Amino acid sequence: MCTICGHFSKDAIYPQDIYDMMNKMRHRGPDFNGIYMDGEVRKAKNLEDLKEHLKLSRIALGHSRLSIIGMSSSTQPYSSCDKGISLIHNGEIYNYQQLKSLLLRNHNFSGDSDSEVIVHLIEEVYDGSLEKAVKEVMPLLDGMYTFAVTDGCNLVVTRDPIGKKPLYYVENDGIIYFASEKKALWNSEKEPLRLKPGYLLVINDYGYTVKQSYQINKPYIDIVDFDEAKQIYKNALKDAVSKRLIGLKEEKVGVIFSGGIDSVLIAKLLMDEGQSIKCYCAGTEDSGDINNAKKIARKMGFPLNTFLITEDVINNYLEEIIENVEESGLLQVEVAFPMYLAALMASQDGIKVMYSGQAADELFAGYEWYKKVMSKSIVNVNQKLWEDLERLYDDTLEREDKLTMAHSI
Repeated sequence: MCTICGHFSKDAIYPQDIYDMMNKMRHRGPDFNGIYMDGEVRKAKNLEDLKEHLKLSRIALGHSRLSIIGMSSSTQPYSSCDKGISLIHNGEIYNYQQLKSLLLRNHNFSGDSDSEVIVHLIEEVYDGSLEKAVKEVMPLLDGMYTFAVTDGCNLVVTRDPIGKKPLYYVENDGIIYFASEKKALWNSEKEPLRLKPGYLLVINDYGYTVKQSYQINKPYIDIVDFDEAKQIYKNALKDAVSKRLIGLKEEKVGVIFSGGIDSVLIAKLLMDEGQSIKCYCAGTEDSGDINNAKKIARKMGFPLNTFLITEDVINNYLEEIIENVEESGLLQVEVAFPMYLAALMASQDGIKVMYSGQAADELFAGYEWYKKVMSKSIVNVNQKLWEDLERLYDDTLEREDKLTMAHSI
Protein backbone atom coordinates (compact mmCIF):
# COMPACT_ATOMS: atom_id res chain seq x y z
CA MET A 1 0.00 0.00 0.00
CA CYS A 2 1.96 2.94 -1.29
CA THR A 3 2.33 5.82 -3.65
CA ILE A 4 3.97 5.48 -7.05
CA CYS A 5 4.97 8.13 -9.57
CA GLY A 6 7.44 8.67 -12.39
CA HIS A 7 8.47 10.37 -15.59
CA PHE A 8 9.75 9.38 -19.04
CA SER A 9 11.70 11.93 -21.07
CA LYS A 10 13.60 11.61 -24.36
CA ASP A 11 16.36 13.73 -22.84
CA ALA A 12 17.66 13.45 -19.30
CA ILE A 13 16.03 15.91 -16.92
CA TYR A 14 16.51 16.69 -13.23
CA PRO A 15 13.97 14.62 -11.24
CA GLN A 16 12.81 17.38 -8.92
CA ASP A 17 9.34 16.50 -10.21
CA ILE A 18 9.63 13.04 -8.66
CA TYR A 19 10.49 14.51 -5.28
CA ASP A 20 7.63 17.04 -5.57
CA MET A 21 5.09 14.33 -6.51
CA MET A 22 6.19 12.10 -3.64
CA ASN A 23 5.97 15.05 -1.27
CA LYS A 24 2.40 15.86 -2.33
CA MET A 25 1.40 12.23 -1.75
CA ARG A 26 3.50 11.46 1.34
CA HIS A 27 0.30 10.53 3.24
CA ARG A 28 0.11 7.42 1.04
CA GLY A 29 3.54 6.17 2.08
CA PRO A 30 4.92 7.58 5.32
CA ASP A 31 7.23 4.67 6.22
CA PHE A 32 10.00 4.49 3.59
CA ASN A 33 10.98 6.00 0.24
CA GLY A 34 12.90 5.00 -2.88
CA ILE A 35 13.81 6.50 -6.26
CA TYR A 36 15.01 4.88 -9.49
CA MET A 37 17.00 7.12 -11.88
CA ASP A 38 18.25 5.49 -15.11
CA GLY A 39 19.44 2.33 -13.38
CA GLU A 40 20.53 3.86 -10.09
CA VAL A 41 18.35 3.19 -7.03
CA ARG A 42 18.40 5.25 -3.85
CA LYS A 43 16.39 4.50 -0.71
CA ALA A 44 15.83 6.36 2.56
CA LYS A 45 13.41 6.40 5.46
CA ASN A 46 12.91 10.15 5.21
CA LEU A 47 11.97 11.62 1.85
CA GLU A 48 14.15 14.68 2.45
CA ASP A 49 17.26 12.46 2.62
CA LEU A 50 16.80 11.52 -1.04
CA LYS A 51 16.99 15.10 -2.26
CA GLU A 52 20.80 15.26 -2.35
CA HIS A 53 20.97 12.08 -4.45
CA LEU A 54 18.80 13.27 -7.34
CA LYS A 55 20.52 13.17 -10.73
CA LEU A 56 19.66 13.79 -14.37
CA SER A 57 17.63 10.90 -15.76
CA ARG A 58 15.40 9.98 -18.69
CA ILE A 59 13.39 7.45 -16.72
CA ALA A 60 12.71 8.17 -13.05
CA LEU A 61 10.41 6.28 -10.67
CA GLY A 62 9.37 7.26 -7.16
CA HIS A 63 7.91 5.07 -4.43
CA SER A 64 6.78 5.78 -0.87
CA ARG A 65 5.74 2.86 1.30
CA LEU A 66 2.97 2.26 3.79
CA SER A 67 4.33 -0.85 5.47
CA ILE A 68 1.73 -3.64 5.61
CA ILE A 69 3.34 -6.85 4.26
CA GLY A 70 7.05 -7.66 4.35
CA MET A 71 9.97 -6.35 6.38
CA SER A 72 9.42 -2.83 7.65
CA SER A 73 12.91 -1.79 6.49
CA SER A 74 12.57 -3.06 2.91
CA THR A 75 11.23 -0.81 0.20
CA GLN A 76 10.98 -0.33 -3.51
CA PRO A 77 12.04 0.06 -6.27
CA TYR A 78 12.79 -3.66 -6.66
CA SER A 79 15.16 -4.94 -9.33
CA SER A 80 15.57 -8.21 -11.20
CA CYS A 81 18.51 -10.47 -10.41
CA ASP A 82 20.53 -9.04 -13.31
CA LYS A 83 19.48 -5.46 -12.36
CA GLY A 84 18.13 -4.95 -15.88
CA ILE A 85 14.48 -4.56 -14.84
CA SER A 86 13.19 -2.31 -12.07
CA LEU A 87 9.67 -2.00 -10.69
CA ILE A 88 7.47 -0.01 -8.31
CA HIS A 89 4.12 -1.37 -7.12
CA ASN A 90 1.13 -0.07 -5.20
CA GLY A 91 -1.34 -2.64 -3.90
CA GLU A 92 -1.32 -6.16 -2.54
CA ILE A 93 -0.81 -9.54 -4.24
CA TYR A 94 -2.71 -12.21 -2.34
CA ASN A 95 -1.12 -15.24 -4.01
CA TYR A 96 2.46 -13.96 -3.76
CA GLN A 97 3.62 -16.86 -1.59
CA GLN A 98 2.53 -19.45 -4.15
CA LEU A 99 4.13 -17.46 -6.97
CA LYS A 100 7.33 -16.98 -4.99
CA SER A 101 7.66 -20.74 -4.43
CA LEU A 102 7.76 -21.19 -8.21
CA LEU A 103 10.57 -18.64 -8.57
CA LEU A 104 12.91 -19.51 -5.69
CA ARG A 105 15.01 -21.95 -7.74
CA ASN A 106 16.14 -19.33 -10.27
CA HIS A 107 15.69 -16.00 -8.50
CA ASN A 108 17.15 -14.29 -5.43
CA PHE A 109 14.79 -12.38 -3.12
CA SER A 110 15.90 -9.62 -0.78
CA GLY A 111 12.94 -10.06 1.59
CA ASP A 112 9.38 -11.30 1.99
CA SER A 113 7.53 -8.56 0.10
CA ASP A 114 4.64 -9.42 -2.21
CA SER A 115 5.79 -6.63 -4.55
CA GLU A 116 9.19 -8.19 -5.23
CA VAL A 117 7.51 -11.26 -6.69
CA ILE A 118 6.19 -9.19 -9.62
CA VAL A 119 9.61 -8.05 -10.85
CA HIS A 120 10.95 -11.62 -10.82
CA LEU A 121 7.87 -12.91 -12.65
CA ILE A 122 8.48 -10.30 -15.36
CA GLU A 123 12.17 -11.23 -15.44
CA GLU A 124 11.20 -14.89 -15.88
CA VAL A 125 9.22 -14.26 -19.08
CA TYR A 126 11.07 -11.19 -20.44
CA ASP A 127 12.47 -11.77 -23.94
CA GLY A 128 13.22 -8.18 -24.92
CA SER A 129 9.59 -7.00 -25.03
CA LEU A 130 8.57 -5.41 -21.74
CA GLU A 131 4.99 -4.95 -22.90
CA LYS A 132 4.66 -8.62 -23.77
CA ALA A 133 6.14 -9.67 -20.42
CA VAL A 134 3.70 -7.51 -18.45
CA LYS A 135 0.76 -8.91 -20.43
CA GLU A 136 1.87 -12.46 -19.61
CA VAL A 137 2.29 -11.73 -15.91
CA MET A 138 -0.95 -9.85 -15.21
CA PRO A 139 -3.28 -12.91 -15.39
CA LEU A 140 -1.08 -14.65 -12.80
CA LEU A 141 -1.60 -11.95 -10.16
CA ASP A 142 -4.47 -12.36 -7.72
CA GLY A 143 -4.73 -9.00 -6.05
CA MET A 144 -5.05 -5.27 -6.45
CA TYR A 145 -2.28 -3.32 -8.08
CA THR A 146 -0.87 -0.55 -10.12
CA PHE A 147 2.76 -0.95 -11.05
CA ALA A 148 5.37 0.62 -13.29
CA VAL A 149 8.29 -1.36 -14.71
CA THR A 150 11.25 -0.37 -16.87
CA ASP A 151 14.04 -2.19 -18.68
CA GLY A 152 16.04 1.03 -19.00
CA CYS A 153 14.69 1.80 -22.48
CA ASN A 154 10.93 1.34 -22.15
CA LEU A 155 8.45 2.06 -19.40
CA VAL A 156 5.16 0.19 -18.89
CA VAL A 157 2.55 1.25 -16.35
CA THR A 158 -0.50 -0.91 -15.68
CA ARG A 159 -3.50 -1.38 -13.43
CA ASP A 160 -5.47 -4.42 -12.29
CA PRO A 161 -8.72 -5.20 -14.18
CA ILE A 162 -11.03 -4.13 -11.32
CA GLY A 163 -9.28 -0.85 -10.54
CA LYS A 164 -8.94 -0.82 -6.77
CA LYS A 165 -5.86 1.42 -6.89
CA PRO A 166 -5.93 4.69 -8.87
CA LEU A 167 -3.40 5.78 -11.49
CA TYR A 168 -3.27 8.98 -13.57
CA TYR A 169 -0.95 10.30 -16.25
CA VAL A 170 -0.31 13.46 -18.25
CA GLU A 171 1.93 14.52 -21.14
CA ASN A 172 3.64 17.89 -20.80
CA ASP A 173 6.17 19.25 -23.33
CA GLY A 174 6.98 15.75 -24.53
CA ILE A 175 7.52 14.35 -21.03
CA ILE A 176 5.10 11.71 -19.69
CA TYR A 177 4.31 11.84 -15.98
CA PHE A 178 2.25 9.40 -13.93
CA ALA A 179 1.14 9.27 -10.28
CA SER A 180 -1.26 7.60 -7.85
CA GLU A 181 -3.24 10.81 -7.34
CA LYS A 182 -4.26 13.73 -9.55
CA LYS A 183 -2.91 16.35 -7.16
CA ALA A 184 0.64 15.20 -7.90
CA LEU A 185 0.12 16.10 -11.58
CA TRP A 186 -1.68 19.41 -11.23
CA ASN A 187 1.48 21.40 -12.02
CA SER A 188 0.73 20.64 -15.66
CA GLU A 189 -1.66 22.89 -17.60
CA LYS A 190 -3.43 19.74 -18.82
CA GLU A 191 -5.97 17.74 -16.85
CA PRO A 192 -4.56 14.36 -15.73
CA LEU A 193 -6.02 11.35 -17.53
CA ARG A 194 -7.10 8.17 -15.77
CA LEU A 195 -5.46 4.89 -16.73
CA LYS A 196 -8.43 2.55 -16.92
CA PRO A 197 -8.42 -0.83 -15.15
CA GLY A 198 -6.77 -3.59 -17.16
CA TYR A 199 -5.00 -1.11 -19.46
CA LEU A 200 -1.31 -0.50 -20.19
CA LEU A 201 0.46 2.81 -20.57
CA VAL A 202 3.41 1.93 -22.82
CA ILE A 203 6.09 4.62 -23.15
CA ASN A 204 9.26 4.75 -25.28
CA ASP A 205 11.20 7.19 -27.42
CA TYR A 206 8.43 7.14 -30.04
CA GLY A 207 5.84 8.44 -27.58
CA TYR A 208 3.17 6.64 -25.60
CA THR A 209 0.21 4.39 -26.28
CA VAL A 210 -2.66 3.25 -24.08
CA LYS A 211 -4.08 -0.18 -24.80
CA GLN A 212 -6.27 -2.71 -23.10
CA SER A 213 -4.34 -5.69 -21.84
CA TYR A 214 -6.42 -7.82 -19.54
CA GLN A 215 -10.11 -8.45 -18.90
CA ILE A 216 -11.72 -10.71 -16.33
CA ASN A 217 -13.55 -13.60 -17.91
CA LYS A 218 -17.25 -13.42 -17.10
CA PRO A 219 -18.36 -16.87 -15.97
CA TYR A 220 -21.63 -18.31 -17.18
CA ILE A 221 -23.70 -18.94 -14.05
CA ASP A 222 -26.31 -21.68 -14.30
CA ILE A 223 -26.96 -22.45 -10.60
CA VAL A 224 -30.68 -22.95 -9.98
CA ASP A 225 -30.62 -24.51 -6.51
CA PHE A 226 -30.83 -21.86 -3.77
CA ASP A 227 -28.94 -23.87 -1.13
CA GLU A 228 -26.14 -24.59 -3.59
CA ALA A 229 -25.92 -20.91 -4.51
CA LYS A 230 -25.81 -19.91 -0.85
CA GLN A 231 -23.00 -22.35 -0.06
CA ILE A 232 -20.94 -21.28 -3.08
CA TYR A 233 -21.33 -17.64 -2.11
CA LYS A 234 -20.42 -18.37 1.52
CA ASN A 235 -17.23 -20.14 0.44
CA ALA A 236 -16.30 -17.35 -1.96
CA LEU A 237 -16.82 -14.63 0.65
CA LYS A 238 -14.87 -16.50 3.34
CA ASP A 239 -12.01 -17.10 0.90
CA ALA A 240 -12.03 -13.43 -0.10
CA VAL A 241 -11.65 -12.32 3.51
CA SER A 242 -9.04 -14.99 4.35
CA LYS A 243 -6.69 -14.16 1.50
CA ARG A 244 -6.75 -10.48 2.44
CA LEU A 245 -5.24 -11.44 5.79
CA ILE A 246 -2.25 -13.34 4.37
CA GLY A 247 1.01 -11.85 5.62
CA LEU A 248 -0.81 -9.21 7.67
CA LYS A 249 1.08 -8.23 10.81
CA GLU A 250 -1.38 -5.69 12.24
CA GLU A 251 -2.59 -6.35 15.79
CA LYS A 252 -5.94 -4.67 15.11
CA VAL A 253 -7.84 -3.84 11.92
CA GLY A 254 -10.73 -1.46 11.28
CA VAL A 255 -14.11 -1.97 9.61
CA ILE A 256 -16.07 0.78 7.89
CA PHE A 257 -19.38 -0.07 9.50
CA SER A 258 -22.97 0.94 8.79
CA GLY A 259 -24.74 -1.95 10.50
CA GLY A 260 -25.95 -3.16 7.11
CA ILE A 261 -25.68 -6.75 5.92
CA ASP A 262 -22.42 -6.31 4.02
CA SER A 263 -20.38 -4.59 6.75
CA VAL A 264 -21.77 -6.93 9.43
CA LEU A 265 -20.72 -9.97 7.38
CA ILE A 266 -17.21 -8.61 6.90
CA ALA A 267 -16.81 -7.77 10.60
CA LYS A 268 -18.08 -11.20 11.66
CA LEU A 269 -15.83 -13.06 9.22
CA LEU A 270 -12.79 -11.08 10.39
CA MET A 271 -13.56 -12.03 13.99
CA ASP A 272 -14.01 -15.66 12.95
CA GLU A 273 -10.52 -15.48 11.46
CA GLY A 274 -9.17 -14.45 14.87
CA GLN A 275 -8.71 -10.77 14.04
CA SER A 276 -9.06 -8.05 16.64
CA ILE A 277 -11.40 -5.50 15.04
CA LYS A 278 -12.80 -2.06 15.70
CA CYS A 279 -15.77 -0.67 13.77
CA TYR A 280 -16.17 2.95 12.68
CA CYS A 281 -19.28 4.83 11.59
CA ALA A 282 -19.93 8.52 10.86
CA GLY A 283 -23.27 10.21 10.24
CA THR A 284 -25.75 12.77 11.48
CA GLU A 285 -27.40 12.28 14.85
CA ASP A 286 -30.64 10.94 13.37
CA SER A 287 -29.07 9.01 10.49
CA GLY A 288 -30.04 5.40 9.95
CA ASP A 289 -26.40 4.37 9.70
CA ILE A 290 -25.46 5.68 13.16
CA ASN A 291 -28.52 4.26 14.93
CA ASN A 292 -28.37 0.93 13.13
CA ALA A 293 -24.60 0.61 13.65
CA LYS A 294 -24.96 1.14 17.40
CA LYS A 295 -27.79 -1.37 17.66
CA ILE A 296 -26.08 -4.10 15.65
CA ALA A 297 -22.65 -3.52 17.23
CA ARG A 298 -24.14 -4.04 20.70
CA LYS A 299 -25.93 -7.18 19.57
CA MET A 300 -22.87 -8.67 17.86
CA GLY A 301 -20.30 -7.53 20.41
CA PHE A 302 -18.36 -5.35 17.95
CA PRO A 303 -16.34 -2.43 19.41
CA LEU A 304 -17.69 0.73 17.72
CA ASN A 305 -16.55 4.34 17.40
CA THR A 306 -18.96 6.92 15.98
CA PHE A 307 -18.48 10.46 14.66
CA LEU A 308 -21.49 12.83 14.57
CA ILE A 309 -21.59 15.03 11.48
CA THR A 310 -22.84 18.53 12.30
CA GLU A 311 -22.88 21.76 10.33
CA ASP A 312 -19.65 22.81 12.08
CA VAL A 313 -18.01 19.51 11.10
CA ILE A 314 -19.02 20.07 7.48
CA ASN A 315 -17.57 23.59 7.52
CA ASN A 316 -14.36 22.37 9.14
CA TYR A 317 -13.72 19.38 6.85
CA LEU A 318 -15.29 20.33 3.50
CA GLU A 319 -12.20 21.82 1.87
CA GLU A 320 -9.99 19.03 3.21
CA ILE A 321 -12.29 16.33 1.86
CA ILE A 322 -12.59 17.93 -1.59
CA GLU A 323 -8.79 18.14 -1.80
CA ASN A 324 -8.38 14.48 -0.89
CA VAL A 325 -11.22 13.01 -2.95
CA GLU A 326 -10.06 15.19 -5.88
CA GLU A 327 -13.67 15.79 -6.91
CA SER A 328 -16.07 18.65 -6.18
CA GLY A 329 -19.37 17.13 -7.36
CA LEU A 330 -22.10 17.13 -4.72
CA LEU A 331 -22.73 13.37 -4.77
CA GLN A 332 -19.05 12.43 -4.53
CA VAL A 333 -18.39 14.85 -1.67
CA GLU A 334 -21.57 13.87 0.18
CA VAL A 335 -20.64 10.18 0.06
CA ALA A 336 -17.03 10.99 0.95
CA PHE A 337 -17.83 12.68 4.28
CA PRO A 338 -18.70 9.64 6.44
CA MET A 339 -15.91 7.50 5.00
CA TYR A 340 -13.28 10.21 5.48
CA LEU A 341 -14.32 10.73 9.10
CA ALA A 342 -14.43 6.97 9.76
CA ALA A 343 -10.86 6.71 8.46
CA LEU A 344 -9.86 9.71 10.58
CA MET A 345 -11.12 7.97 13.73
CA ALA A 346 -9.30 4.78 12.77
CA SER A 347 -6.07 6.67 12.14
CA GLN A 348 -6.31 8.26 15.59
CA ASP A 349 -6.54 4.72 17.00
CA GLY A 350 -3.38 3.66 15.16
CA ILE A 351 -5.23 1.55 12.58
CA LYS A 352 -3.37 1.02 9.27
CA VAL A 353 -5.72 -1.49 7.57
CA MET A 354 -9.49 -1.18 7.13
CA TYR A 355 -12.09 -3.43 5.51
CA SER A 356 -15.42 -2.51 3.96
CA GLY A 357 -18.38 -4.37 2.48
CA GLN A 358 -18.34 -2.61 -0.87
CA ALA A 359 -20.07 -3.88 -4.06
CA ALA A 360 -22.85 -6.00 -2.48
CA ASP A 361 -25.49 -3.95 -4.31
CA GLU A 362 -23.75 -4.47 -7.64
CA LEU A 363 -23.54 -8.22 -6.98
CA PHE A 364 -27.12 -8.74 -5.79
CA ALA A 365 -29.12 -5.93 -7.47
CA GLY A 366 -29.58 -4.14 -4.15
CA TYR A 367 -30.29 -0.69 -5.55
CA GLU A 368 -33.92 0.29 -6.05
CA TRP A 369 -33.49 1.19 -9.70
CA TYR A 370 -32.54 -2.40 -10.61
CA LYS A 371 -36.28 -3.14 -10.39
CA LYS A 372 -36.83 -1.15 -13.57
CA VAL A 373 -34.17 -3.18 -15.36
CA MET A 374 -35.62 -6.42 -14.05
CA SER A 375 -39.10 -5.53 -15.30
CA LYS A 376 -37.72 -5.68 -18.85
CA SER A 377 -35.68 -8.87 -18.65
CA ILE A 378 -33.70 -10.89 -16.12
CA VAL A 379 -30.98 -11.17 -18.79
CA ASN A 380 -30.74 -7.38 -18.81
CA VAL A 381 -30.20 -7.42 -15.04
CA ASN A 382 -27.28 -9.83 -15.33
CA GLN A 383 -25.64 -7.68 -18.00
CA LYS A 384 -26.26 -4.50 -16.01
CA LEU A 385 -24.71 -5.98 -12.85
CA TRP A 386 -21.55 -6.86 -14.78
CA GLU A 387 -21.37 -3.36 -16.24
CA ASP A 388 -21.73 -1.79 -12.80
CA LEU A 389 -19.07 -4.06 -11.30
CA GLU A 390 -16.70 -3.10 -14.11
CA ARG A 391 -17.39 0.59 -13.42
CA LEU A 392 -16.84 0.41 -9.66
CA TYR A 393 -13.48 2.11 -10.06
CA ASP A 394 -15.05 5.26 -11.46
CA ASP A 395 -17.06 6.56 -8.52
CA THR A 396 -16.41 4.11 -5.69
CA LEU A 397 -13.06 2.32 -5.48
CA GLU A 398 -10.86 5.28 -6.38
CA ARG A 399 -12.78 7.53 -3.98
CA GLU A 400 -12.44 5.09 -1.09
CA ASP A 401 -8.75 4.52 -1.76
CA LYS A 402 -8.02 8.24 -1.64
CA LEU A 403 -10.13 8.87 1.46
CA THR A 404 -8.48 6.14 3.50
CA MET A 405 -4.96 6.69 2.15
CA ALA A 406 -5.32 10.36 3.12
CA HIS A 407 -4.97 9.00 6.67
CA SER A 408 -2.22 6.49 5.72
CA ILE A 409 -4.69 3.59 5.80
